[in-house]
Amino acid sequence: MKTGGRYSLMSQSARRAGVPGKVTAQLMGHANVDTTINVYTQVLDGSVREAVERVGDQLNEMERSAKNSAGATTPSEQIA
Repeated sequence: MKTGGRYSLMSQSARRAGVPGKVTAQLMGHANVDTTINVYTQVLDGSVREAVERVGDQLNEMERSAKNSAGATTPSEQIA
């Protein structure tokens, strides 16, 4: 495997594990996180879908919390 392949694998694995880009860059010996992000990190279809789902889940939770705080008293009022 070429060096670029190892670095791509490392950057993708670190991203999936939730390691911040700056930390990954340091581990890879890059002076600038832009090198790591722009050269070695690829956006995968699954990662985009996962990000959208996470944001959607958080927005839904915020909406539920706001409705509950507004005084909805029955389950149907909380859902509506």
